[in-house]
Amino acid sequence: MKLAYDAKRLFHNATGLGNYSRTLLANIVAEYPSDQYHLYSADITGSRWKSSFSSPNFIPKNYSGNNKSYWRSYGITRELEAEQIDIYHGLSNELPFNIKKSNVKSVVTIHDMIYYRRPQDFKIIDRNIYHQKTKRACISADVIVAISEQTKSDIIDILRIPEQKVKVVYQSCSPLYFQPQTKETVAVQKAKLNLPDKYILNVGTYEQRKNQWNLIEAYATLPNEAQVPLLLVGRGKFKRQLQQLTRKLGVADKVQFRSDITNNQDMQSLYQLATCFVYPSLYEGFGIPVIEAILSGTPVITSSTTSLPEAAGPHCTLVDPTNIEAIAAAMEQSILNPESLKEKVELSKTYVLGKFAAQQTARDMMAVYQSLL
Repeated sequence: MKLAYDAKRLFHNATGLGNYSRTLLANIVAEYPSDQYHLYSADITGSRWKSSFSSPNFIPKNYSGNNKSYWRSYGITRELEAEQIDIYHGLSNELPFNIKKSNVKSVVTIHDMIYYRRPQDFKIIDRNIYHQKTKRACISADVIVAISEQTKSDIIDILRIPEQKVKVVYQSCSPLYFQPQTKETVAVQKAKLNLPDKYILNVGTYEQRKNQWNLIEAYATLPNEAQVPLLLVGRGKFKRQLQQLTRKLGVADKVQFRSDITNNQDMQSLYQLATCFVYPSLYEGFGIPVIEAILSGTPVITSSTTSLPEAAGPHCTLVDPTNIEAIAAAMEQSILNPESLKEKVELSKTYVLGKFAAQQTARDMMAVYQSLL
């Protein structure tokens, strides 16, 4: 089978959509090495991931012309037909506008409908662009892949897409997280990253949707013995406001803002060493940090809303993200009574290994492709 992909994010995006693309392609090729995988992206010469996707299985299709936008929207389709591609997969909410008129089957992954569910987080012009691209792609695609049941439900409700056209294929995370670090490695990493002996961990962009505000409010109410350091790992334009909140609540000396931890090995150490991981996001299409923390053997507290119960499973602590008292109570138990959570941690890991393992997600996606042949 000759498969082709929109690889813009794969080659150029270091975070969510890029990680999804790279992990999915690596997993599929490992499971199905006899197929061809064509990667369409503009100007990959400077990409740090170019060498990782230069094996014989991958065939990069690099466009270096001046009109990259037109090429992605229209020009790719002619190349797909010339290469006799069987299926083209748009990995990030969009497809070429003329794909429906070609003889190439198409799949599009829709990650979330955040622009619709949380319009306050977006400029009007951006919301309109996202909506038009997403709607057009869903109408054009032969199959729509949703990364969670929550996203599937949103696609059906908001865009009025027939349910039978939408298939849920969960995503996996970096293979690194499926192999815990040794005690010796973790000890070295702890010193390298200058981590405290105990800490509460949160990972994510500093933005209103990620809800670090309520997390800090809840942390400030903890009794002194439970106020181990709170590490907020990420970047974002709201960092200053969050820092102001810590000063207002008198916990600035106990809350660390870390933007220096970016590679997966350091992140894995951060998860493994954390006393608990708290992720009270208000809306997620899936929630990769949750499964990364679970695989690292860390107790997880996350939201009982949107897709997060799907990612976390039935054994993690789920809380109303708008309820500061509930968040605080869950943190206090994790810090002061960790023994009570050991069984739940192991059960959560079993859940993730069964549902989001690399082989499983690759097989589920290949089943989508094969349904079109």
